[in-house]
Formats: sequence, C-alpha cells, structure tokens
Amino acid sequence: MLGKEGIESVFGQPSLSEAYRITRTRRNFPDRTPNQIGEDTFPLMGDRGIQVIDRVVTEQMGGMLDASGDNWLIPAYSLDQISPP
Repeated sequence: MLGKEGIESVFGQPSLSEAYRITRTRRNFPDRTPNQIGEDTFPLMGDRGIQVIDRVVTEQMGGMLDASGDNWLIPAYSLDQISPP
C-alpha cells in the first residue's frame, strides 16, 4: 500500500484532500462527516474496509489476527479443498 504520501508522490501533488464527495455521482449515501467538506474521508473508508477484511478472514476463511492485530493469519489450503461458490 502506498499510503497518502505515496499517492501524493505518484500524482506529483504535495497535499491531496482526504475528503470524498460521493454525492457528485451517487445518491442516498450517508454523510459520515457532517461538519466537514464531503460526505466521507479516505481514512474512514479505509478503516471500514479493514473491518470487512478482518471479518472475512476470521469468519469465512477460518483465519485470525495476530497478537498485534496488524497481520492476518490465513490457513493454507490446497486447490482440491476449495469448492466453487
């Protein structure tokens, strides 16, 4: 993951906004930042995305988070153990 500084470097912009205005292209999304510009922020979206991945790893894949909570431990599977959806 590049992080904010990496993205700014790729685009040659020293300070990109963290605000996200989804209502420019979509309707009926909640305003998660009512006292700020935009309806959401990239850091908040990232936090929610990590929560989704944590749940998939632990509930669907039988994995776990390590003691620090920063790494996913996913059991190894062979292809013949995986059934199609």
